Amino acid sequence: MAKLSKKTLEEIGDILSRGCEYANTQEVVHETFNESIEKIGGLGDWDEMSSTDLNDKEIVLQDLFETFYDNMIEKVMNVLKTQE
Repeated sequence: MAKLSKKTLEEIGDILSRGCEYANTQEVVHETFNESIEKIGGLGDWDEMSSTDLNDKEIVLQDLFETFYDNMIEKVMNVLKTQE
């Protein structure tokens, strides 16, 4: 893989950020959740659904999926930054 310029990496990071209004990334993440829940036969929106962890702590799925997305993007960006 060719090395990406610092500017290109910054642009990719900005576009993938959930705060990017230009790419409407937050909406894309939300729509992807909805598509995924439908594929497995679920019904409901991510802010209306929750799961309970092994310590009986309730976790709203929106929080879980947004955190997961942010962590994955950070890891992908770290890999891209190390490519030569």
